[in-house]
Amino acid sequence: MSDDPFPPASGVFIALMKAFAEFAQMPGEVADDAIGISFDTDAHAVRVLPHPDRAEQLVVEVDVCAIGPSSEAAAPLALVHRLNYAARFEHGWLAAVDPDDRLVLFTTRDIAATDPGELESLIVAGLEKAEALGELWRSAESAGDRGLIDSGEPMILQSIRG
Repeated sequence: MSDDPFPPASGVFIALMKAFAEFAQMPGEVADDAIGISFDTDAHAVRVLPHPDRAEQLVVEVDVCAIGPSSEAAAPLALVHRLNYAARFEHGWLAAVDPDDRLVLFTTRDIAATDPGELESLIVAGLEKAEALGELWRSAESAGDRGLIDSGEPMILQSIRG
């Protein structure tokens, strides 16, 4: 993530992160100069960061799985996700492969319209979508070309939009 263009966080963003940390009973404190928060669940890493271009929005990232070097069968899917990663701040929930070969989900949300409970719901939705997308990814890798053809793009979109 060192190449990502995340700006310094606004006071409104930091206030929401502090309220969320308290609401979710997270250990530790959110520093006044933090650029976001991150935590791990049993299966996923979650990051909440300020939007790089829209100060009024935040970004929630949920790691789905490490994918390693793309297998020949999953290469077309990996290319699509790499393109999605490049445009990740322009859509709703988006699946992408980051430069570290992690399959990641992203979404953005207006900070002013988000309270700690809504942020928790957004993160839970991301975790549920990460589980579904991770299963789809592993199925595509194990099935080879046949799995990508049989599942088709509509199934992928249904799985991540759920």
